[in-house]
Amino acid sequence: MLHCTIKVFFLRTFNRFLSSSLGGFQHASIIKQDLITFFVPFLPLERVHIRSCIRQQLKSLLEDEPYEYEYSEDKIVDEVLSLIEFSTYDSFEYSPSGCKRVEQKLRFEFEILRSKLKRKEKRVHENL
Repeated sequence: MLHCTIKVFFLRTFNRFLSSSLGGFQHASIIKQDLITFFVPFLPLERVHIRSCIRQQLKSLLEDEPYEYEYSEDKIVDEVLSLIEFSTYDSFEYSPSGCKRVEQKLRFEFEILRSKLKRKEKRVHENL
């Protein structure tokens, strides 16, 4: 149901944008000359989707680290989430940039946290 709501919201907004007399594409030469044959829609991501992106990026970031850290994943995710811009429409929050800026924000936040976290060197597992 929620996915359907997002799709409807996007299609309405996109159609409004395309047909807008104040800057829409309806009179653009690239449309009139059939240079654009189709549009690839960008569906804005909700907070829950961004949270998932942050978790995946954190996992990837920690795989390359030489240390194991004692940390609260939720705390780090919440800190990074607070750095992401969200827009509200019909009581839903959407990130206009999607997950594009997640890695940058996560690395920034992790650099700050790194010095505060307890850490120990990772154990190397060798096959014998």
